[in-house]
Amino acid sequence: MGYGFTVEDVGFLRSSAGEEALRAAAELPLTPASRLGDVASVRRIAGERFAAAVLETAVLRRRAQSKLDGAGSWLLTEDAAQQATASVVARHRAGRLEGRDVHDVTCSIGADLIEVAAVADRCIGSDVDDVRISMAKHNCEVAGASAGLLRADALRPVSRGTVVLADPARRDGTGRRKWRPEDLIPPLGDLMATYRGRDMAVKCAPGLDFAAVPWAGEVEVVSLAGQVREACVWVGAPATFGVARRATVLGPEGPLWTITDAESDACPVREVGEWIIDPDGAVVRAGLVRHYGARHGLGQLDPRIAYLTGDAPPRGVRAFRVLEHGKYNEKTLRALLRERGVGRLEILVRGLDIDPDALRRRLKISGPEEASVVLTRVGDTPTAYLCRAERV
Repeated sequence: MGYGFTVEDVGFLRSSAGEEALRAAAELPLTPASRLGDVASVRRIAGERFAAAVLETAVLRRRAQSKLDGAGSWLLTEDAAQQATASVVARHRAGRLEGRDVHDVTCSIGADLIEVAAVADRCIGSDVDDVRISMAKHNCEVAGASAGLLRADALRPVSRGTVVLADPARRDGTGRRKWRPEDLIPPLGDLMATYRGRDMAVKCAPGLDFAAVPWAGEVEVVSLAGQVREACVWVGAPATFGVARRATVLGPEGPLWTITDAESDACPVREVGEWIIDPDGAVVRAGLVRHYGARHGLGQLDPRIAYLTGDAPPRGVRAFRVLEHGKYNEKTLRALLRERGVGRLEILVRGLDIDPDALRRRLKISGPEEASVVLTRVGDTPTAYLCRAERV
């Protein structure tokens, strides 16, 4: 658990003395090895009362810089920073709310609010936590975001005619993640009952069970730089007509491409081709592997497995050129890797109960070459594909 900020802490951090202390703290090493020296330095700068708040803020700002634009000037708590939407993802979601009146009912420190305020007609943020409201006010000011802020319970509506944006908390007081919709804060069912009939956008964990949200107009699974970040549930007018599931792939600068279940899923099962393609995690999580395969003229190795194959992979993806393949046997694979002089091996597994790290240790590989092996089940047969990974 991180430091427990108070409203008084936030007041000091926003003062000229606090800003000076934070600038000085930002110049410190802030590493585990320098901890004692950093603490002593900050105590001299900020005094005993606010030293912990200054040091924690400096550390959190440094950690968040790759995730949140402008984080070097933000105020934030450890839990809020962990759950905050990455700026690229928040900007993408905000783009679907352009020109609307939006109320972020769980605004926390303002990560989503700042991006929405840039495109919405009018924007309100509220939260039950006075500390986070104070931090959000500061963060909006330094970002130049125009948004009204107030203290309010998300389950007690204080606005009308707005799109409701919500991000229920997914961690308890110990930092442990919560996955069940009824365990979120506020619970997903209560949130939907409170705003029944309203347009909504609700951020959820990417592991969301789609069956738990039968009221969703559209569920969008979003990945950033190859990592699945979230599922967003769209309700009412913001949802795309005729679309139940969407996968959106983002790069550092924004959207790269998107695919929905409104597209064809005519993806045949076929023998392995020249390439194996492992679709982006957002595509897999959204259940759109067949749609992705159909878009790119690919086939499935097995109808129950998410690997695709073909003779021409999509441009811009990392694909696996098949060198050899056959029934999987650990002894045979070890001999093949030794024969090819493979000393660096990437292991991808789907449909088989194999621990890649344990297998790599057992293989005892050595040599100058690098390769990838795809281990999967085709029908009832464990199958191995020795490949060379290439960016095409």
